[in-house]
Amino acid sequence: MTEVGAFVLNFNGRVTMASVKNFQLVDSSDPTEQVLLQFGRVQKDKFTMDFSHPLSVFQAFSICLSSFGNSHKPHHIPPLHPLIVV
Repeated sequence: MTEVGAFVLNFNGRVTMASVKNFQLVDSSDPTEQVLLQFGRVQKDKFTMDFSHPLSVFQAFSICLSSFGNSHKPHHIPPLHPLIVV
């Protein structure tokens, strides 16, 4: 926990705004805990998505898109700008 009273993830500068939709996915069986997928807000209606093997583009995008399905009211889903990390 930090001085903001919450857990903070290190997005290495790729995510610039706080959001409940920001997340990282890691393989807990990997001792290096490499981030396989990270998703986060960079502007009011823009998000960034970074992913790596073994996730496909479709899997990564689907996981990120599901983070918008937790609301009971319809809302605009902003376009994603994926960056493929190799």
